[in-house]
Amino acid sequence: MTVQGVVATVLAIGPPIVAVALVGWALARLHPFLGLVFDVLVLYALMGFRRFSHAVSAIITALKSGDPGGVRRALAGWYGPLAGELSSQDVARLSIDRAVMEHTTRAAVVPVDMAWSDVGSWRALREIGVSDVDGNVFHGDVIADRVRNSYIRTEGKLIAAVGVDDLVIVATEDAILVTGADEGAQVSALVETLRLRNRSEPNQHT
Repeated sequence: MTVQGVVATVLAIGPPIVAVALVGWALARLHPFLGLVFDVLVLYALMGFRRFSHAVSAIITALKSGDPGGVRRALAGWYGPLAGELSSQDVARLSIDRAVMEHTTRAAVVPVDMAWSDVGSWRALREIGVSDVDGNVFHGDVIADRVRNSYIRTEGKLIAAVGVDDLVIVATEDAILVTGADEGAQVSALVETLRLRNRSEPNQHT
């Protein structure tokens, strides 16, 4: 885990833990029975979270084992009967917030004051990286000349870029993506086009 991840985790779970401890201590000072009741309520809440995490673990295990039927069964309790009608591709494309969080009645929200980005765009991905003086973020074997505000990543072959601005270039073992930084939505459409052409990359991309 990165330093930023550790800090974010501490900021997310630290204040609630301290608050719960202080409330429990204060109630126990007022009366031992109140402290006991509070401890029982906290334990009950944690057990509910455990049930939730177990259900998510079942979905992840089924996905890793390549068992779409098991995924559908695990999803049925959250997503409803429609989970049984989903194709394997639809199951793989379901995000955790749509498949689980929007349908559960066993979740809790804890307010926290912290920096947050869901990294929902190429620009957001560039912003969380370490950029050079020209606003570029490079990963891997990259040579650039007069390149500005671009995200370039390669997992093998050399990428050489000259005189480009606001560009995204990502090269993996089996595919190369070149797109404008603001074209994130169109990338999803491109992936769908690959599926319609029965390409293997959307499902077996490396």
